[in-house]
Formats: sequence, structure tokens, C-alpha cells
Amino acid sequence: MALPQPIEIGKGGDRVVRIKWDDGSLCDYTFRLLAKTCPCANCRKRREEAEQKKSNPLQLRMADPDAPPEDPILKKIEWVGNYALRLTWEKGCEHGIYSFDLLKELCGKSEDEV
Repeated sequence: MALPQPIEIGKGGDRVVRIKWDDGSLCDYTFRLLAKTCPCANCRKRREEAEQKKSNPLQLRMADPDAPPEDPILKKIEWVGNYALRLTWEKGCEHGIYSFDLLKELCGKSEDEV
């Protein structure tokens, strides 16, 4: 099966990225969804640690100073070869490389569903 390819990327509204795919689908991604699902090693580690803390009710939970802001602002989108997009956030991560497969998987989901 061929890798899905974006044919158009733009704004889909306030704090929404809209991608039109070569299969004809149109997907909207909120900034919050994209920030929450950042695939970089630092963000994945932070999510894993947060899950571990949830499983221990006796552990004191403090706000993570490196966590993405509640209202993230996307600063830049760059193409990475023919397989991904790199997203740079105003505050927070700048290393997230979102494969086209991941973006297709996130299509139609909200930040509460991931």
C-alpha cells in the first residue's frame, strides 16, 4: 500500500491545521491534538512518565514545566522528505517529526481520544 501523501496543507480555522490528502480525504488537526501526540523522544518519555504517575495514587503530582501549554501555538510546519512534517511550537517542542502515517491515523480524532 502506498504511503499517503498530503497534497495541500493550510489553516482549517483558529488553531487548526487542515490537510488534504491524495486519497481525497480532508483532515483537520487541532493544535492541542498535535501537541499532545508529538512523536519526539522527549514528549513520548514525558507521556510515559505521566501515565506511570497516574497509576500510583500516593505520588504527588506536580505540573511538568516542560509539558506543552494548554493552548499551544504552532509556529512553523516544514516538510521532511516525502514521509513527514516537522512541527515547531512557539513554546515547547521543536523536534516532532509527524509521519504521514501518524497524521492519517489522527485524522478525525480529538485530543480526548488519544
